[in-house]
Amino acid sequence: MHFRSLKDNAPSTPTYRNKVVCKSCGSPDIFEDWERGDAVCRSCGLVSQGGLISTQAEWRTFEGDSGNKDKSRVGFSKNPFTSGAELSTVIARGQTSSTNRLRKIHLNSESADKAKKNKHLQEAFDKIQHMSIRMALPNKVIERAKAIYTSITQVKIPRGKKMNEFATAALYTSCRKESVPRTMKEVCAVSNNITTAKLSKSFKELLKLPFARDLQLATIKPSSYIRRWVSLLRLSTAVSKLAERIADIALNKSNIVDGKSPLTVSAAAIALAAQHHGIEGITHIKISEISGVAQTTIKQCFAQLNKHADLQIGRAS
Repeated sequence: MHFRSLKDNAPSTPTYRNKVVCKSCGSPDIFEDWERGDAVCRSCGLVSQGGLISTQAEWRTFEGDSGNKDKSRVGFSKNPFTSGAELSTVIARGQTSSTNRLRKIHLNSESADKAKKNKHLQEAFDKIQHMSIRMALPNKVIERAKAIYTSITQVKIPRGKKMNEFATAALYTSCRKESVPRTMKEVCAVSNNITTAKLSKSFKELLKLPFARDLQLATIKPSSYIRRWVSLLRLSTAVSKLAERIADIALNKSNIVDGKSPLTVSAAAIALAAQHHGIEGITHIKISEISGVAQTTIKQCFAQLNKHADLQIGRAS
């Protein structure tokens, strides 16, 4: 790797064959850290010179990953979810008839349709990105949600409020698919005024679309919620393990909980596990705030679990 001489800028630094050597140990093995602008000795770690200016090419995008070795210096990176019209032309309304005719022809063209669809997708992607950031979701969930929404638009393009609802449903589905489940209330809390009823309806509509057959969403396990809620409540691992086992036993025995959802059973199981370990202050209100399950629902399910506490905790211990 070529390194320009620092002789003029650092007279106290000895040089060898026009290359910088470390003034501390004399080693010629100097590492050029262009991101920080430093010349660092690999032997002793001394920063020989700072404020370096990189003379390397300033590549913006790397098309080599997609099979094309040409490195483009301009434009945006390719978006796999759009129709390849990242750069498009929009003709504004003019004062002359010829300009208006040209604008009409352009609007009726295929490229205009692609640009319009891409604009719609980008707007939906921005909403998905915004919700994901607020919930601190990993990138794999974001990319999956974008792919799901793109598949929705291939069947039908949601308009207006429907776009918000399906974007939210795509994110909720992505969380389920990538094993990072979030409750509908949690997703709705970061959405643009989408209620759980609307999200539930959009989610059911999404599952009826042809591509949804390949999603193969697994049944949500109580452990997926319990571990996260226990962490937010700052409880021990022992409480988490006991709550998971209580929930598994309760859901596998039809006579313990009468048609309660895994979400409700998970919240009530945490309350019972905390009580067994003698932890005070973990009220149904606190668990309700963390889980999104109504306090009265937790109370009812807790009463059902508590009736069989000896059986459940005995088997879970």
